Amino acid sequence: MKVNNRRKSSRICAIIILISMVTSIVVPNNSLRFSDETGKLIDYKVASEVSAAGVIHYPFPQHVTYTKGTITPSVKQSKKDKVTKEFYDLWKKKYIVKNPYATGKAQYYVWSSGQKYNKQNNQTVPISVSESQGYGMLITVYMAGYDKSAKKLFDGMYRYYKANTCERGKYLMSWQQGDNGKKIVDLGGGSSATDGDLDIAYALLLADKQWGSSGSINYKKAAVNIINDIMKYEVNKKNNTIQLGNWASTLDKNHVQYTGLRSSDLMPQHFKSFAKVTGNKTWNSIVTKSYTILNQLTVKSSRKTGLVPDFIVKDNTKYSPANAYFLEGAKDGSYGYNACRVPFRIGVDYLTTGSKKGKDMISLLNTWIRKETGNKPENIRSGYTLNGSAIESYYDMSYVAPLLISAMCQSSSKGAQNWVNSLWKMVAESGTNNYYNDTIKLLCLIIASGNWWTA
Repeated sequence: MKVNNRRKSSRICAIIILISMVTSIVVPNNSLRFSDETGKLIDYKVASEVSAAGVIHYPFPQHVTYTKGTITPSVKQSKKDKVTKEFYDLWKKKYIVKNPYATGKAQYYVWSSGQKYNKQNNQTVPISVSESQGYGMLITVYMAGYDKSAKKLFDGMYRYYKANTCERGKYLMSWQQGDNGKKIVDLGGGSSATDGDLDIAYALLLADKQWGSSGSINYKKAAVNIINDIMKYEVNKKNNTIQLGNWASTLDKNHVQYTGLRSSDLMPQHFKSFAKVTGNKTWNSIVTKSYTILNQLTVKSSRKTGLVPDFIVKDNTKYSPANAYFLEGAKDGSYGYNACRVPFRIGVDYLTTGSKKGKDMISLLNTWIRKETGNKPENIRSGYTLNGSAIESYYDMSYVAPLLISAMCQSSSKGAQNWVNSLWKMVAESGTNNYYNDTIKLLCLIIASGNWWTA
């Protein structure tokens, strides 16, 4: 019988394609490569999750090229990746917890309090906050590819966030939750904390880029929803400033906490992405205003330290350090456990977008801290007055690690590379401590190892 050669060749091609598809799924260490919709070359030798979990477009490690002139640690790239992966494993084991009361699909939260429910005491204990949930979502999306369970954890964190939102701003997260032995309950009184919401929103944009939004969770839509609620309930639109939470916008417009802000809520890189995805140009105005305020408090002030306060207040058109007990305590006007994050928030914007607006502040801070410590990271202290006097006699990693990121942004000068190297060594070799120190350290390791790609 005569065989149609055209038909025969079609069948052969079909068989070859089928074999290739099966091989790419069954053999995870093959070298299949193709371009995704953005033109990025995907190599499934690194990660081949072609399944319901979705394709990983930016598997760890990514080895991003930062702004020209960036000073990176003089350590082999493989070593930097290894340190980051190993610390992530420790962090994940210690702080990611499955909600034991959730029915249906799993929920996960980042255990930030260090407390656990005790049947003998039978008292509700705090377990997590929106800040930690935002950090956890950022970390898991960046570690996808290395951690095969990253998407499962991220989606579980998303479900936990969705289960603990506010009435005033239904896409904002209540700032604190507790465990009463029967269920997770709201301890925040329906109030939000803006920093947590900002990181959750940005993490969702990263998730859309990492896995796409065609699965069970539309990450991009979820991101836009929370971004719009942040704009509606957590932004002072008259001044183009970020407010402390959804509760602050309910105050009288002349109230000091209505116009006040937390320095570590100024996240220019986030705001730029929010402007792009929503088309709302107010976010660009917030970027400009954030840098105006930070430079007013540093470069344009009589202080030459580059240090900013935990909280900032507005007096007519001028912004100043908050007075004691503005919100949290006696040191609200000092460089404390909120402001210590500013060097990495501003630093990562420079590293990834090349923004020069924060460079003067970063340069001032680097010059001062190197002189203050004698180029010895172990002399960094946990808190300073804005004039540069140490408040405490010890150091925490939450102060040291962000200064590694700002050090990477300094202009090349005598000793600059050694300063970066010594900071990396100290951060990399430190052990686990507590949720706050460990989480900030891990975020900074991801950045310093060159793996902080952008939404």
